[in-house]
This record gives sequence, structure tokens and C-alpha cells, in this order.
Amino acid sequence: MTTTQQQNKEENIILLHEKNVQGPITELFHSYTTIKIAEFLITSIGSDYSKRDIARNSGVSFRHTLKAIKLLETAEIIKKTRNVGKAQMYTYNTENDTAKTLHNFWLSLACDRSQRRETNQKPGDPITLIM
Repeated sequence: MTTTQQQNKEENIILLHEKNVQGPITELFHSYTTIKIAEFLITSIGSDYSKRDIARNSGVSFRHTLKAIKLLETAEIIKKTRNVGKAQMYTYNTENDTAKTLHNFWLSLACDRSQRRETNQKPGDPITLIM
């Protein structure tokens, strides 16, 4: 990245902060419930679930699950797989670049968490992400 590109990137970050504009992560997830649902589906790659099963397994209310599924589907983080009776089934979208990046980030954090437990590091200690 050139110096000019780096400066433009920093200026954009400052503008986002000054204008109180949502950043890309906030725009994608909106809420903790959406994160919980995405995390549940990341840990269940290869399986598909109905909206009700997603709500139950992620510990999120059905109403909030409906909103989160709409956001995650629009961002192509999850996708519809099939219909079972009247229920639509959803799975984590392993073909989407953003979903792949999110999955890799989740794996990196999970590995770091595991390493911390093995070495008895505390949460405030420096983090080394494996990417």
C-alpha cells in the first residue's frame, strides 16, 4: 500500500468516527443477537437449520432471529438451502468471501482463546492472532 493510499484510508476512518457513521462491522451485525446467530452457524458448517432451530440453538428470541437472518442473508453470510414442509432451512455460506473471512477470524480467535487457557494467560494480556 502506498503512502497516499494509507493516508486516504486513515482519512476515511476519521470521517466515519467524526460523522458517527456506522462502520462495516456494525453495519453487518447491528446487534449482539446477530453475532450469536452467525457464531452458531459458523460452528455448524455443513448443517442446515430452520429459523426456529437457529433461535433455539443460539439462545436468541424468535423475533430477533427473524431480523438477524434477514441481515445475514442480505450480506450473503448465510443462505437458504431447502424447504422442509413450510420451514425454510439455512446454512453458513462457505462460498462468500466475507463469510470465509469471518470464519477464519472466528477460528483465529478460538485458537487464541485455547492457547490462553493452556498457558493461563489473562484476557488483558497481548493477543497474537494466527492468520
